[in-house]
Amino acid sequence: MDTVDKLRAKIQVGTVLAVVLLTIAVGLLAVTGVYRGVLEEKKTALQNEIEKIRQDRQSILDEIEYRTSEAYIEEFARQYGMLLDGESKYVPAE
Repeated sequence: MDTVDKLRAKIQVGTVLAVVLLTIAVGLLAVTGVYRGVLEEKKTALQNEIEKIRQDRQSILDEIEYRTSEAYIEEFARQYGMLLDGESKYVPAE
């Protein structure tokens, strides 16, 4: 083999190696892009779930605050016929 053939063989091996490496790099970029998209979707879903939980928590806290308020306790007691000191119960005549 002469020098030109050796050089040509080295160039061909280098070219094949470069193409293989480039193909691997492009494949990795594609896989990474797809995986990133999946992770972004999961992140969005989790953020939505966190927001719903925060809203549910706030609703529960609001309900607790209302049910421990004087207005609710009085309303609840009056449903069972309870009166404050000094009040009279009105009973309609038949």
